[in-house]
Amino acid sequence: MLNENKQIPKVPNLPEYQRDSMDEFFEDVKFLTSFIGCNIFEIIKTKEQQDLHLFYTTGRGYNAKGYYNASGFTVLKGSMIKKDSVPSLNWKVKRELLIKRKYIPNKVQISTK
Repeated sequence: MLNENKQIPKVPNLPEYQRDSMDEFFEDVKFLTSFIGCNIFEIIKTKEQQDLHLFYTTGRGYNAKGYYNASGFTVLKGSMIKKDSVPSLNWKVKRELLIKRKYIPNKVQISTK
């Protein structure tokens, strides 16, 4: 995360023609990495800077909130889902795969109620 590094880098000692070439190369690298979904050069906004529209869902055994951004939907820490689901759930296979691969437990608590 670029904004967590509090050091101020020194300007490299390059001739102007090389500096222009390096700037162009870096812009190409930033474009290509963002194109493949690797946003390592994006400046991440702090929570105060983000204008988040939170989405909430509550029910019997679940209580979750999250938000959309350019990367997709993010479920916030502290959200809870039920471990079991009803047979009519359309996303049952996908949900079970996420639990099996431990994607869900890293993001939310699973309630066994």
